[in-house]
Amino acid sequence: MERTFLKIIAGTGLAFTLIAVFAQVWAAAQNTTGRQSPTENTAGNNAGKIVGVWDAQVTVRNCQTGAAVQNFRSLLTFAAGGTMQETTAGNSPNLRSPGHGVWRHLDENRFSNAFKFFRFKADGNYDGWQKISQQINLSADGKQFTATASIEIYDANDQLAQTGCATATAARFE
Repeated sequence: MERTFLKIIAGTGLAFTLIAVFAQVWAAAQNTTGRQSPTENTAGNNAGKIVGVWDAQVTVRNCQTGAAVQNFRSLLTFAAGGTMQETTAGNSPNLRSPGHGVWRHLDENRFSNAFKFFRFKADGNYDGWQKISQQINLSADGKQFTATASIEIYDANDQLAQTGCATATAARFE
């Protein structure tokens, strides 16, 4: 009886030990973050190539003529899973919040994203919000992109007040 009881305890201990070891090996083999190397280019799977930080040169343009109206720098951060953040030198930080948004892979090296930020008056009062929607073309090596953007500016009552256009070129920040 005592011998059978010891065999059960030893067998159970061995089973738990094996489960613990194999669970660690199995978990280590899994890609739990869902991330792909920013420059990895596996056949048919370019979705992760946008993930990373990008240093962009933005040009606001006259939508009818294409003439440049304003140039400034921005930083765009694309996260695995489809979210993104934006910070710009185009406006003083006290006049707007950072941008927060989403992105998606369209096909091959084409992506789209949209982000929103809040705008403030010089006295600090809320002045509305702005939405930027971009179509991005990533270079074959995944180190640069060009983009065209549409701009929608909403007032403090969520009414569309103005629209605009922009282009951007960006390089991966490494």
